[in-house]
Amino acid sequence: MKKIFLLGKFVILWALFLNAQESATLRIGEVDISGYNEGDKIVVPVYCDDHTGKIAAFQLYIAYDHSVLTFQRTSYINPKFQKDCIENNTENFWTANWMGENIEEISLNQNEKIFELEFIYRGGQTDLEWETEQVVEDRVIVKGETMVIDAIPEEFKVNLINGCVCNLEKK
Repeated sequence: MKKIFLLGKFVILWALFLNAQESATLRIGEVDISGYNEGDKIVVPVYCDDHTGKIAAFQLYIAYDHSVLTFQRTSYINPKFQKDCIENNTENFWTANWMGENIEEISLNQNEKIFELEFIYRGGQTDLEWETEQVVEDRVIVKGETMVIDAIPEEFKVNLINGCVCNLEKK
């Protein structure tokens, strides 16, 4: 009986520990193509939901169909990350890398926008997906791994939610 009681206590404490771990959710917005014509500008928001912690760095990689969207520019970078943020678009993905000068306390609210990506719409539909695996070919990154690096070297969970430029009525 004592063993069962101790096991029950352990399970409860373990569940509390897992819930107390820091995490962040990175989410790409969904844009409904209804009303858009070829050549129109489309802005896709990228969010970080409910994170409070010490972020040391992040690297983000978003893949999309380049025949549907032509990247124009990053039209918004959250002021918390403007300094020391490097972003770029390649033939394979859009990427942003940020490493703070100092380990900083960063608080992000629900639905807090961290980037806006501006594209020219070419017609059709595409998913915008977080890259989760790094692939290097001939010393060139062709796929990158999205990650947030927390200043505290403990388990840090990052939830990734993909977005789309699509017909949301049929989704």
